Amino acid sequence: MRLSGSSEMVAQGEARVVDVEINGSGEADLGDLKAREASVDISGSGEATIAPTEAADLDISGSGEVTLLTNPPRLTSDVSGSGTVKREGAADDESKSVTVAEATGMHVGDLDGSKSNNGSTWTATVTVTVHDSGHAGLTSANVTGSWSNGGSAGCTTNGAGTCQVSQSGIRKNVGSVSFSVTGVTHSTLSYNSADNHDPDGDSNGSSITVTKP
Repeated sequence: MRLSGSSEMVAQGEARVVDVEINGSGEADLGDLKAREASVDISGSGEATIAPTEAADLDISGSGEVTLLTNPPRLTSDVSGSGTVKREGAADDESKSVTVAEATGMHVGDLDGSKSNNGSTWTATVTVTVHDSGHAGLTSANVTGSWSNGGSAGCTTNGAGTCQVSQSGIRKNVGSVSFSVTGVTHSTLSYNSADNHDPDGDSNGSSITVTKP
């Protein structure tokens, strides 16, 4: 979602991830939009109200203001200028700017499986998402893993922090296969497997099972 100038936006419903960019004095009221993760980037005097349940990544440059209606367990804020991050119900002196140190770790933030039919065989594909410690997609992370029916695979994340591994030629009498992440390497960040997670719940962030089509 992008707002420029003095635009206003109100949204309701449900979303897995909300990404808001405000340039200027725009206002985004997303307090009634149920989301697991929210990212807000304000340049100027814009205002945003959000209610993420798991994570919030806030970047304010100028006099912008973000109001949190929830208390997400993972909160990353980088504020420059007179901007503020507020929690609903907090006293005025509790509203403050928070500058977070540069990310030093990384983890798997999502595993998604898909499959396709190839006549007498089928193919399993897993999309891996790698996050830094601020839960932003991480590029150039090298992922390695193994398949439950034998073989290893690896991929390197793109600008969105995702990459894919596939196993083809699986016989139809094999009902499912699992892919397990065995390692992630990066030029500057260390891998924290204990932080692996999956927001949509179809894996534990470290291993996922794909059933045949």
